[in-house]
Amino acid sequence: MAAKNLMPLLPPGSFLGGNAATATTLGLVAVAFIAGVVALARWAGPRLKDDPQYRWEPQFTDVTPTPPWIPVEVSRQVFEDGGLKPCDIRDRELTLHVARAFSNHPWVESVSRVRKVHPNRLEVELKYRRPVAMVEVTTGGQRGALPVDGNGVLLPTQGFSETSLDRFLRVSVPETAPAGLPGASWGDPRVQAAAELADFLRDHWRRLGIYRIHWLADKHAGDFGSDSALALEWSSGGVAVWGSPLGKEEQGELGGEAKLRWLILHWRPGSVAEPDPSRPMPSAGEWIDLRRPPTAPEATGPTASPTPTSP
Repeated sequence: MAAKNLMPLLPPGSFLGGNAATATTLGLVAVAFIAGVVALARWAGPRLKDDPQYRWEPQFTDVTPTPPWIPVEVSRQVFEDGGLKPCDIRDRELTLHVARAFSNHPWVESVSRVRKVHPNRLEVELKYRRPVAMVEVTTGGQRGALPVDGNGVLLPTQGFSETSLDRFLRVSVPETAPAGLPGASWGDPRVQAAAELADFLRDHWRRLGIYRIHWLADKHAGDFGSDSALALEWSSGGVAVWGSPLGKEEQGELGGEAKLRWLILHWRPGSVAEPDPSRPMPSAGEWIDLRRPPTAPEATGPTASPTPTSP
């Protein structure tokens, strides 16, 4: 008697309407729906890409302003020569292409960020290179000079002239020439060390009357064991032996900060902003060894790294 209360066992396919034909019909409906969605996407996709509010063009880009020491407009050159064309800003590779185009410019040290801003703008943050010295070179029997930044990277000569030499420290390194094009490292560790020193002295060299950095032969190495040394040259002909590259001082050698303090105190007394012009520069033939000067300033000992100066 209890069996009368049991639900009958449903045959396969009965939950779809009782027969297989209904299941087949629903399957065809699903296939048709998917085909319709695909067709709609193909039809609407190009129209969405052509939406003018999402069209990016180079003029819709905010770039870190070119600093005054760069004689060209960097962003203009990038957009003219970098192969960037108008496109849909939703292109996933757009920021990569823009970053690559700017990083290839010789005046750009690094690309910090490329960011999309709704609906169709880009923001590009750059760190620019800054010239700190002119490296003296001889080509075809003619003497000239090429600009470098504080890392010894060769910079373009466009915008520079003979009068530009007075705005920068000169670097003299025997038998050297750049290994690549502007934007690449000079390729000579002696030039790189001199460029780093020029950057370190950027706010002081003119007030101290220094005009050239060069390398000395081993006869001036003294008891520090090195076979060469950096030296500073005054326009008067006097020379100060700087010694090792910054951060690579020998045992017992003063660090960069201590050497600079000694120069300021002993060769241009008074404040750094208003040095005493009555103090004469070292005369021609006069040598000063800054690695261990006769009267050392306070806080002697190697300095791991120089205090950075603002651009």
